[in-house]
Order: sequence, then C-alpha cells, then structure tokens
Amino acid sequence: MRYFPIYYDMQNSSVAIVGGGEEAAQKLRLLKKTPAEITVFAAELNAELEDSYKNNLIDWQKEQPTEKNLAPFSLIYAAADEEINEKIAQIAYRLKTPLNVVDAPDLCNFITPAIVDRAPITVAIGSEGSAPVLARMIKTKIEALLSTDIGNVAKKAQSLRHLVAKKYTNFEQRRSFWDHLFKDVFAGATSATIYQNALDDLNHLNENAEADHTQLVNQTLKGFVSLVGAGPGPSDLLTFRAARALQSADVVIYDRLIDPSVLEIIRRDARRIFVGKTPGEKCTTQEEINKHILNEANKGLRVVRLKCGDPLIFGRAGEEMDAMKEASVEFEIIPGITAANACAAEANLPLTIRKDTRALIYLTGHSAEGLTPYNWASFATKDVMLVLYMGVKMAPKIQANLLAVGASPKSKISIIENGCKEGSRTFTSTLGRLSQEIKHNNVSNPAIILISVERQMVSIEEKRSEVVNASEAS
Repeated sequence: MRYFPIYYDMQNSSVAIVGGGEEAAQKLRLLKKTPAEITVFAAELNAELEDSYKNNLIDWQKEQPTEKNLAPFSLIYAAADEEINEKIAQIAYRLKTPLNVVDAPDLCNFITPAIVDRAPITVAIGSEGSAPVLARMIKTKIEALLSTDIGNVAKKAQSLRHLVAKKYTNFEQRRSFWDHLFKDVFAGATSATIYQNALDDLNHLNENAEADHTQLVNQTLKGFVSLVGAGPGPSDLLTFRAARALQSADVVIYDRLIDPSVLEIIRRDARRIFVGKTPGEKCTTQEEINKHILNEANKGLRVVRLKCGDPLIFGRAGEEMDAMKEASVEFEIIPGITAANACAAEANLPLTIRKDTRALIYLTGHSAEGLTPYNWASFATKDVMLVLYMGVKMAPKIQANLLAVGASPKSKISIIENGCKEGSRTFTSTLGRLSQEIKHNNVSNPAIILISVERQMVSIEEKRSEVVNASEAS
C-alpha cells in the first residue's frame, strides 16, 4: 500500500488551486464541500470558477504563484499546463506542502480518491493512481448501497450519544443499543423515524437499566417488510433503493419471473422463499403468500417481497398491504420499472407522442373470471395507447371487442415477448391481425401488447358481425 488513506482536517485549512480551466473546476467542486479557504491562481477563469468567485466562494489571484505566494497554504492542487505544473511541484517540494498534480501521479505526494459523500459519513476509494475509472465504478456501486439519508442518521446518532451514555453505563449495553438502532438504516427507515424510535426506547427505560436492557432489545425486534419492484429483467434495471433492500433483507419472498441476476444481489445468508405462479399449474395462492410475509415479519425479520416490474401495477400489492395493515406490520413500497415502460424502451417505441398519442392506459387482459369486463367503447378513441399485460391468451377477444366498438383494424400494434430478457422478440402489425400474429409466431407469456388506437366510423351492424366471427374463431 503506497498511499496510506487518511482524513485531513479542513476546518482551519487554506488550499491553493493553480489553473483556471475544467480540471481546476473539478477540484473546486469537491473542495467547496469543505470549510477550507480556497484561492485560485490563474490569468483567466472559466465560467464555473468565475461564478464561484462572484459568489465569494473563492479568492482569485491573477498572477502566477511564487514560492512566497504558496508558502501559507496547507494543500496545493496544480491543474494548469504541464510546464506550470512542474514548476509548482518544485515549489511544493521545497515548502514540504502536500501537493496534488492533475493527471501526473509521479509528481503527487497525495492523491484525491473517488468519494462517496454522505457527510459526516464518507467513503474513499483509491487505486493509487493506477485505475481511476475503476475507482469511480466502484464508487457507483457503493452509492447504490448507501441511502442519501444515512448522513442524517449519523448526525442524529451524535446528538443521542450523551443520553445513551447516561442511560447505559455498561459498554456492551451501549453497543447492543447502537447495533439494533442502525439495523433500521438498511431496512428503509428514514433518519427521522430511526431517531424517534431511539428516543422512545430511551425514554421508556427505568432507573434499573440492567433489567430494562433485555426488555428493550426484545421490544426493538420488530419486523419490517419492503415490497420491492425488481423491474422486468436484469439487475441493472433495479433502483438503488431496491438493491439496498435486497442487501439488508433477512428473508426474500420472490416470484417466478425474477431474473437470476437480480437474485445475485441478495445477500448470501438471506433465506429465500419461492412463491412463483405458473399459468395452468398448481401454485402458491395469494393468501399463502400473505401468510409467508406476516410469519417472517412477526419473527422480527427484515422481509423483502420481490415482484417483477412494479408492485403497484398488476402486482397485487394492495392485498399484501391490507394484510400487513391488519396485522400492524410496518412496511414500505419501493417502486420498480414496470414492464410496459422497459419493453417499449427496448423496442424503441414511444408510449406517448405529442399531438398523436396523448393518453396512456394500462390494462390487464386476464382476471379470475377470464377477460376483464371493460367498457371497451371508452378505449376506442383516437390519441390513446393501450398497454395490455397478460393479454396473450385473451388476445382474440380483446381484438374482437375493440373492433366492435369502432377501433380501426389498421391501428398499429406491437407485441413484445420476454422483454428485456435473453431471447426477447418484438412483432409489429395491425389490430386486425393481432390474433394471427400471436398464433403464427407462437407468442407466449410474459408478453406486453401495445395498441395505438385509431378510430373507424362504421355501422353497428357491421361491428356486431365482426364480434360474432372473432368470437367463433377464438
């Protein structure tokens, strides 16, 4: 380890930046987050640096710095051209002042790592100058795991330290308290909730802290459920919040169509419960899924109910939410990219177009009784895009109903099978050929059907005839 990681106190420090271009501005963006006094030495400033100067965030010296100019500074950044940078390096060596030279690691005696900033929580990632791009990629991964609110948790914890020390005189008790408190950080709880829970627990303690400690620990073992949308495909479609929930879960209850790469995000020691439903086969009922969720949460565990797409769009999240409310189990909802959006994006198909498609309607083609009984006439209007989930089996009846209420058989359709997954297929045709396209290409679920409705003015008698023929064909 050539570079020893260290945190430098910037409270009473002064920093010199030599250079007025983009490289200097990049350094300033980080330094502005500190309380250090910053001086820029440059003949000219770019727009970003000039804006900082006008807002009194930096001091600006137009002359090239001498050894006398640089002597008072705690740190020096050289971000000018190669010739000036080398001169600044020689001055810094003589002054024995810590120096960072942009894109010249051999001239540096300190380097600035990639930083995940959740102040006062910070994470620094360095590659000793060998692979800065890789360091930034690692930073992105860590960013995904740490909520933007985690810094506030640390600040609020700091405000509690005196009270915790007063209530708990034993070190092991204090450590146990903090362990239970901070577990909530990775379960989706906000800093305000964590802080209030901690205050409540501390205020309930009696004089005999030794006896109350066990009671407190037992009280804080409350289960928490995250209803997580996994998106329609690989793990890179997960939100940061969803990835954090999977990393902190004790138990994950997941569906059949969850991509294997998403399951890889789950922490290794988490228990997995499969509750997938396969059409036409015996499967886990919704009531059984609800029981699984409540049983695990009532054990005081962090539970993730992992669903494809978005849990609030045809994901039966409402029934699970009702069950948790009735059982007084705390939960959160982490939305995911719904299949329609992701599949349309993969196929380069806009779901709305200004002046042409102004309404977007999500429908399910399947219900417990078969085809959902919609008011089809309300959909057969111009400027509407219909998005059909689970519509493959009922496609002939959907087609017949739309044609019967005046939708043009020339309305454009797209069928996206297995979207965002390996082997994805997209077919484009017209509403008049919807059934034929599905049958000819042997389309199967999961599939999304997009219908850009056009209106056709024909007689009711003609449409009744089309409905009869289409129904007989199905």
